[in-house]
Amino acid sequence: MSTPTTTKTTECIEACNTLLLRERSAVAAYQSAADKFPGQPISGDLQTMCETHRDSVDLLESSIREMGGEPEVGPVNWGVHANAIQQTPRLYGSESAVENLKNCEKDNEKSYGDVLENRALLPESEALLKDTLLPRVVKHIKTLEQIEQSAN
Repeated sequence: MSTPTTTKTTECIEACNTLLLRERSAVAAYQSAADKFPGQPISGDLQTMCETHRDSVDLLESSIREMGGEPEVGPVNWGVHANAIQQTPRLYGSESAVENLKNCEKDNEKSYGDVLENRALLPESEALLKDTLLPRVVKHIKTLEQIEQSAN
């Protein structure tokens, strides 16, 4: 069922599409790290976080469609980070894959916070971002910090 597009709906679709591109980028970055460092003790964590981001992509796409919009398929924001992950020889430490992923997640956390604070969102979208998607990002940051600490 298509929803009539209002200014608030249009702004909400745009905000969700911005976050959708970041989530797609996260999938690419985590997949890149998992491919670059197979068989490592954290491979399972990387795959789990990748799958969580894939689910976030699905949720955002569904939300955008329910609002009458089309999910964007444009360039990914984490593309540079995925390339950096492919080029880094280290999984842990300074300028490592884990540090890169953590910094990307922190950027995502800020993006979600900015959207929640500064955009006119429909109640359903606001709840999805605040109650489901942002907590996932925060959990990923904590997981990556724990991985870094255990590697030291």
